[in-house]
Amino acid sequence: MSEEKEESSQCAKETGVTETVPTKKLSLQERLAIAAQKKASDSNKKKNKKKQEDTMKEGHGIGEKAQAEECAYLDKVVQLIDDSTKRDDILEAVKRYVSAKNERLESKIVILESELKKVKTKTTLANKTSDDGLLKKLKEKEDQIHDLLDEGAKLSKKELALSQTIKRLKSRETELESDLSRLESTIEELNAKIDGMEKSLDMCDVNERQLAEERLRVESLQAKYEAILKANDGLTDELKEIKFSNLDGKLKNIQKELDEERQENEQLNEDYKKLNLLHQELKKENEETISNLQKELKSQRAINIEREAEIKRLEEKVEELRYHTETTISNKSSDSSIELLQTQYDQAQENWKLIESTYLRNISKLETRIDELQIDNVTYSKKIKVLTNDLKQKNSEIKELQETNLSLLDELKNSKKQNDKLKSEIEDLTQRLNQAIVDCKNEKESLVKKIEKLQEESANLESTLKLRMNEFNSSTSNIPQNSFYLQDLSSASSLNFKNASSHSPSIGTPLGRQFSNKRLSLQFGEGALAPRLPSSSSAFTLNKLNNIGSLSAQDKILRHQNSIISMDSNDAPLGINTSARSISEGLPEFTVEEEDPDEIGMDATSDRYTVGEGVDTPILNNSNEGVGVNVQLIKKLGDHARMLELEVSTLKDETLALEKEKECASAEIGRLIEENSKVNELKHEIELRDSEVRKIDDNYQRVLVLLGEKEERLGELNEDIEDLKVILREQVQQMVEMQEKINELSKQ
Repeated sequence: MSEEKEESSQCAKETGVTETVPTKKLSLQERLAIAAQKKASDSNKKKNKKKQEDTMKEGHGIGEKAQAEECAYLDKVVQLIDDSTKRDDILEAVKRYVSAKNERLESKIVILESELKKVKTKTTLANKTSDDGLLKKLKEKEDQIHDLLDEGAKLSKKELALSQTIKRLKSRETELESDLSRLESTIEELNAKIDGMEKSLDMCDVNERQLAEERLRVESLQAKYEAILKANDGLTDELKEIKFSNLDGKLKNIQKELDEERQENEQLNEDYKKLNLLHQELKKENEETISNLQKELKSQRAINIEREAEIKRLEEKVEELRYHTETTISNKSSDSSIELLQTQYDQAQENWKLIESTYLRNISKLETRIDELQIDNVTYSKKIKVLTNDLKQKNSEIKELQETNLSLLDELKNSKKQNDKLKSEIEDLTQRLNQAIVDCKNEKESLVKKIEKLQEESANLESTLKLRMNEFNSSTSNIPQNSFYLQDLSSASSLNFKNASSHSPSIGTPLGRQFSNKRLSLQFGEGALAPRLPSSSSAFTLNKLNNIGSLSAQDKILRHQNSIISMDSNDAPLGINTSARSISEGLPEFTVEEEDPDEIGMDATSDRYTVGEGVDTPILNNSNEGVGVNVQLIKKLGDHARMLELEVSTLKDETLALEKEKECASAEIGRLIEENSKVNELKHEIELRDSEVRKIDDNYQRVLVLLGEKEERLGELNEDIEDLKVILREQVQQMVEMQEKINELSKQ
């Protein structure tokens, strides 16, 4: 078993698999040696048996652990086969492991058989008496051999399974090789992409640095821009205030500034002309000086050549004189030759002095000329500085004017927008006004028509009322008076009905304008044949017409719909037709209440009825039929009179409502007229604003033209100044060259 563990660990090392090595256990050989030693002593048989049993148990446990470890190892190998990329190495390692395992098992079987033979021989020689124990041990060994054979069978099964897995892995390997080729191509593509991405990353890093720098710049510029915006906002606010306060004054100031700038431009043009003249004069002077200096240089060069020739001649003479002197000294010449030489020497010195004086004069003249030119250069530089400062001021003024220009443009745009808004509002208002006028006219016409209709209806109603009253008066004069009395009641318009057990009613009704201030109180069922019954149970009461008149027309109509009085053939004698029924719509609903006789307004104890103001009428005794007919007639006449009064009250209410509507319409017309006047005023203001805006536009166009002219003039002045600078630089360079030449001549 230890050899198997060592080989499995070596295979694991070859395949690259790390395996946990278990603790060392006893092998079969060691256990057999221990058992042989224990057999020698008979006294320790029992102990040996117990130890052998223990060792057998341990051997079984060790075999089971080894099998579990081998299974775990095989599982790890299978996992590695499934996961790893080195398929060939793993397959070779598995093959070697299987072959080694088979060889080990075969060798173990051979060793065990040899050991069995040795044990048998040893046991037969050592102790024949211990046959039973040896047989038991042999049985145990045979059991171990059977166990090992079982393990070999299991391993062979595992080998078959591994061979199948190898075949499956080979097919898998082919698939994986195709996948590998495909993956290699994809890897190459990815590598190319990675290279491109690395390059792009480098570019991104560079871009990020540039972006960081640009961000810093942008932040600084943004801070500056915000500061400028704040300043600009403040300035714009101030400008807006100033402009809204006095645009005319601003325009006048701008015109004054433009006039001043024109004058300044004229002055600048004059200065420019003067400078051009000076420049031309300076050019001429410089050309003259250059020509004079060139002439002087030529003359000086000729003089220098002559002087050099004289110097050479004098040197030759001096050498001749020296030679003569030497010869004269040697020959002891006369004093006359010495005197001649002395005179010649004096003449040469005088000539040298004259030459030096002329050179010094020329040098002094040139120095003075250089000083004058330097002074002129300084003055010209000062003038150029002054002109540049003036130009800068003009540029700043032009920028300010441009800014004011832009602000004026913005104001013009805003004013135009406001103009458009006002125009749209005016159009809306005019449309509303026209619609309101049309609606007002329509309402007025409808109200006039309604009033005319109401007047016609009221006239018709009055005529019908008069006719009905006349008919009622004529009918009442012809009606036979039965046993009843009429009493004069108060002027309240209320009708009270009271039912007794014999259904004898009590009626009170106002009848038209003639009966509007009276209340008729009647009690029937009393006479010669019909005694008076006690009053009880219930009474019908109608509310006052004044309270009914305070209701709206719709409520009256609803009440009337619930309490339409049915008319039958008995209406014919009274002249009440269907038109009167239609007019009677709008009556209130009658309410039924139970009241006491005192509240009803009737004299329960009186046996007579009176008509008129305290004038007693004679008692009329008649049959019950005549009483019923009279009661029905009076009831219907009272109902018709009430209906007519209700119609009149509703018509009055409607006329009041129409008057109120008329007042509202007149107020609305007045309001619309005021709005129309306001709209006209706004139109006038808008026209004035439009004229002002046009004036501002014209002034703005003029300002733009002037600014363009000024910019052109400034550009020309800048070009002239640059030309002057170039000319002055050339003059300075010429002066420097002249000075260098003079210095060289002075050195010579």
